[in-house]
Amino acid sequence: FAVCPGHAINVDQLSGAFLPDTLEDERLGPYLNCFLGHAADRHMRYEGSTGGMVTSILLYALESGMIDGALVARLPADGRLTPKPYIARTTAEILESARSLYCPVPPNLALREILNVPGRYAVVGIPCHLHGIRKAQCINKKLNRRIVLHLGLFCAWGTSFTATEFEIKRLGLKRSEVKSVAYRGKGFPGGFTFTLVDGRQVSQGMFEAWDRNLSAFKVPRCMYCHDRTVELADIAFGDAWLPEVVDSDTLGTNVMVARSRTGVDLLMKMRASNRIKLAVIDKLKVLESQGNNKWKKVEIAGRLSVARFLGKKTPDFGPLRFKPPSLIT
Repeated sequence: FAVCPGHAINVDQLSGAFLPDTLEDERLGPYLNCFLGHAADRHMRYEGSTGGMVTSILLYALESGMIDGALVARLPADGRLTPKPYIARTTAEILESARSLYCPVPPNLALREILNVPGRYAVVGIPCHLHGIRKAQCINKKLNRRIVLHLGLFCAWGTSFTATEFEIKRLGLKRSEVKSVAYRGKGFPGGFTFTLVDGRQVSQGMFEAWDRNLSAFKVPRCMYCHDRTVELADIAFGDAWLPEVVDSDTLGTNVMVARSRTGVDLLMKMRASNRIKLAVIDKLKVLESQGNNKWKKVEIAGRLSVARFLGKKTPDFGPLRFKPPSLIT
């Protein structure tokens, strides 16, 4: 309860503790530099989620000795569609987690291994994951020492397991026919690929899946989240939804926000060793790529205000940067 971000989370307070000496933007959060880039390895870029940057960074951090393992997640090989968080300690294990998972993922299940096995670890997660992990690090000093790298994935909202089940049914498939699902990959923007037990594959374009179906299955807690760009990460990654990228890129490109010196230094070393392609961009380009973060930062105040007016419980965020509109005019 003490670390649960669904109960309370003060991102400004935590960023002050973990990310000192940064610049501050009310819509982007703390930052040092913003970038546009992708993995130099073409296959990794194509098969990963939008640029392959996270996978590339984890591999480099492991090979260089910066980390001994990384908390990531994958779908199990037995055909179940419920993700399994785990500590990846080899190249092969990191590559198994290369794509995004559009369903609930409980990374807390793997934190016990970080506490029990000495070493240096990276964690990968969406905003609420890192909210809880950073709060836990404030309480547990061993956890704080062992997690040395936080990689964040931009998130507008999560979808329930029902979203995947609905998509299977909508495509005319039976659940028993589906062996596995890949939510991203195969270039940009990619899409869903269902592999059947008989070896056939059925694909669904990214835009068609989201625009027509999946956005209807938002996790309710996500309606009360005000952090899209993972403000407590060392480096945060998002899709580069920019006209100059979307019109010409078929492989995948990331926008990145480096929020700590650890994050900036890591990216610079990787660029110098030709592991990634990287260009500095203005913070406004990152915000443009995410619709200026209006839904999370500006409109969240209205959603919270209405929910509280109706007597619903909502998280305690402390002072909001954007104030809610008056309910009485």
